[in-house]
Amino acid sequence: MPVVVERLQPVVRDMEVQVMKLPMSRGLLYIGFEMVLSMELNEFHCMLGQTIMYCQIIEHDIKMIYSAMCRGDIENTLDMIERNKWTLGHSVKELKKLDFSDNNSYISANDYNFLSQMAQKRDYWCHKTYLRYIYNHNFLLSTEYQKECQKLRRDNEKLMAVYMALEKVRIQAMHDFRRT
Repeated sequence: MPVVVERLQPVVRDMEVQVMKLPMSRGLLYIGFEMVLSMELNEFHCMLGQTIMYCQIIEHDIKMIYSAMCRGDIENTLDMIERNKWTLGHSVKELKKLDFSDNNSYISANDYNFLSQMAQKRDYWCHKTYLRYIYNHNFLLSTEYQKECQKLRRDNEKLMAVYMALEKVRIQAMHDFRRT
């Protein structure tokens, strides 16, 4: 087993912090009653890339579902969406209108609310995540970085579930509207 160099320093003031050593320079931080698995920066980069990928696929699937549900040629509809530079928010709004135009919607109202909020999540992960901690000299040891790691894990898991569910909706809509 490799020798583990302890790199985790207590950075939380007024709270009890204990560090358990694990192989590969990872540690479990116990902050108050909350257990946080520290994340190496390369792991953070990889998970962030995966999270952004899920957002891109979800956005594309929304546009595909909309195009499948519209009358006419699916490729013409996709071209129109591209030409008009539909944003994720606009795509969700248009799909919701079309989806709720009959009594047989594919996606629930609550899920449409999440999809609308997803644009904000995507924008955050693409434009702001590093700004919370990157200017801190020892940011890997900071509570800000740990919070970003937790937030990234939660959003990554949620977006992965949404991506998988929406893929099923896309496949079903393509089938139902004879677009396969």
